[in-house]
Amino acid sequence: MSLKDLIADASKLDEGAIESVIAPFVKYDPSAERIIFTPSGVALSHENKVLVYLTAVAGWPFVSDTPPEHPTKPADLGSALGIPGGSLRPVLKKLKDLHLLANDAGHYSIQSANLTHIEAYVKGESKPSKRRPPAKHTSRSNANSDKTKVRSKKQRGGGSASDAFEDLVGHGFFKSPRTLANLKNKLEDRGLIFPQSALSGLVLKAVRQNVLKREKIESDGRKVWAYSDHE
Repeated sequence: MSLKDLIADASKLDEGAIESVIAPFVKYDPSAERIIFTPSGVALSHENKVLVYLTAVAGWPFVSDTPPEHPTKPADLGSALGIPGGSLRPVLKKLKDLHLLANDAGHYSIQSANLTHIEAYVKGESKPSKRRPPAKHTSRSNANSDKTKVRSKKQRGGGSASDAFEDLVGHGFFKSPRTLANLKNKLEDRGLIFPQSALSGLVLKAVRQNVLKREKIESDGRKVWAYSDHE
């Protein structure tokens, strides 16, 4: 081994290593020059979504002879990923401090020499977190308190709304155009009650990330938005 073996050359990115990071989570659309998140990609944490997207950006030269330019400043990433700036900047700082990302004049990119670490990070973070087993002896007051918390969380349309929405996307609910009312009714059929405002945020995020597309349709004598799987 010589010191030359320690040179990190971004031009020698490995296609297989890139594919192993992004394969379950994104698709390339060369004609539209877009990176499209799959339902599994939409479900990623903010940190993993940033890593997968920037790895996919680095993979464009393997997909197209004329790879498009994707600006990767925080504002660009926030727009592409649907992550607010207040949430995105701490994520970028953390990943840079972990030497998974590099920052060149405000543009972020993956540390090409650390692709194996990026893959390990994404695979580790994308696994479901282990839940603590329930206590063997639970008082009635504690049980009632837990039930109240669960009801409150569902009524607020928090994480449970996101999980339920992603499940419907993954099971083909949006193969046909669906309105927000259709979505709300479907969730209510499952016993899940969420305010329509919470659901509208989820579908708009999916549209921005090219998971869903939307079009105006006629419903009850008026024009409303309908959402369906992005082709």
